[in-house]
Order: sequence, then C-alpha cells, then structure tokens
Amino acid sequence: MKKLWKLMILTGLMLAIGLAINTVTAQKVSANSYTTAKSIRGNWYSWNTYVNAYSVIKVKKHSVVTYNQSTRGSISYYRVYTPHMTGSRKLSISIYKHAKKGSNNVYDLNRGYRLPAYKRIGFVWSSHKALYGHKYHVLKNYLLGGVFFVYFHHKIKHDYGYTHMKHWEYFLGR
Repeated sequence: MKKLWKLMILTGLMLAIGLAINTVTAQKVSANSYTTAKSIRGNWYSWNTYVNAYSVIKVKKHSVVTYNQSTRGSISYYRVYTPHMTGSRKLSISIYKHAKKGSNNVYDLNRGYRLPAYKRIGFVWSSHKALYGHKYHVLKNYLLGGVFFVYFHHKIKHDYGYTHMKHWEYFLGR
C-alpha cells in the first residue's frame, strides 16, 4: 500500500512539475496587423483586358505597392501602402483564418476604410491553379461586385479572372 501511495505522489509531483514548466516557458504571442504573410509576398501580375496592361501587386513584409504596367513598360496608378502613411495609403491587415472548411487564410488589406475601389486592395489569399497540366502558385483577389482576379508570379497575357455574382462569400479563400 505504501508503494502505491509513493507511486501516486511521485506521479502527481511529476505532473505538477511538467505543467509548471510548460506554463513558465510559454509566452504570449500577439499578431502584428502590419506584417504580411509569407505566402502572399512577392511580385504578382494579372492581365487586365480592359486597359490592355498588367495589374501588378508587390507585397513586401511591411508594405504593398500596386500599379498598372503596359506592355511597353510605362507605369500608371502607382500606389504605396505602408503602416506609417495616413488616410487611404495606410496599410492595415485583418486575417480571416480558414473562414470556411477547405479554404485558405484570407487577408483583408486596408480594412476599415471607406474608399473608392481604385484606392483599395481588397481581400487576397494564396491558392493554386492548374494550367495545361502544371500547378501554379497564385494570388487571388476580391474587391467588390463578385469579380475575382488571379495573379501569377510571372506575366501571362491572358485574363484568368472570374465572376460569381450570387453567394460570392463562399468563394473567398478558395
């Protein structure tokens, strides 16, 4: 009987020490609302058939740059978003983690601003798209009106955007 009590006390003591070590070494982690995710960083290109130019999004750790680039190389609508700017150019990031089953994390860039569409970045998420038997890492973007844009790491002169007017919320992160 004494051996059983010793074993129970020893087990309880080891359990208490194990829990104490885990709670002492655990640190509180806070999310930074100005740091972009690694999965969406890089230079992203999407062909815009309406203006016959590439829409470019350059995502860095603490900034986002958007502009249109013609096939001749001229740049228009150049906008830089950083956390240090004010107004419509201030970068703030909201994260929606796996909003629906089978979806990716969705990042809402410049949330909280009531801006016209040409000044916003919108919802972005990392995804994959199969083209001609090859799987590409893409960045998908939703701004408004049920229109989704697909951005590639390299320039492809074809518009792979798509539209879902009804139940567009279902397609965020997919």
